[in-house]
Amino acid sequence: MLAGEQDRLEKERQFRDLEVSYKQLSFLLERLNSYNTQATLVTGFAFTAFSADALQALPYDESPIRSYLFCFFCSLAMAAAIAVVCISSYLMARSERLAMNSSVEMAVAATRLRMSIVIVLYGVSLVGLFGAACFLVFATCGGAEEHCNGVGWMVVGVFCMFATVCSAFICWIGRSFDHYAEVSARGGTEYRDVLLVGEQAAGSNSSSSSRDAPRLDPR
Repeated sequence: MLAGEQDRLEKERQFRDLEVSYKQLSFLLERLNSYNTQATLVTGFAFTAFSADALQALPYDESPIRSYLFCFFCSLAMAAAIAVVCISSYLMARSERLAMNSSVEMAVAATRLRMSIVIVLYGVSLVGLFGAACFLVFATCGGAEEHCNGVGWMVVGVFCMFATVCSAFICWIGRSFDHYAEVSARGGTEYRDVLLVGEQAAGSNSSSSSRDAPRLDPR
């Protein structure tokens, strides 16, 4: 009877481990699908900016460096985004095949190991799209057109400002979640208290109507 109970517990443990592995694989495949969709959008934007009309309008004789930089960033964004679409699609297909035919745990490990390639290529495509957007106005300006150059620098400033703000928010969110993970790993009610402190701080900066709103019981 004891051996049968141990066998049942072992089977339940294996079933739970397999279920967790399936959830992890589903999460990774959803991330790959998300990168695939976003890279497809980047490809469309780069292809629109890299059209024949835009190439003919570039001042190759007056501003060859600006024209070449614009073409370089457009081609970089398009090539990296297409690479993301191809690699993510192939990786999803091979991961699903490996999970069905061999091992789910091995599929999760292999997918997580190669996820960084997709992320790096997607980042390169965004850098190319950012550079193409910055040099789009400069490439159509002549060397002596001060107003057009001013508009170009304004576009670059707006892009750089928002890129800096987004990077700062990403770093802040990353540090916050790392702190939450450390507090949660220590156990107890500290994790809940940290979130409640953050909510109280946000509520103190809001209007009086938001302070009068009912709060959730922490218990």
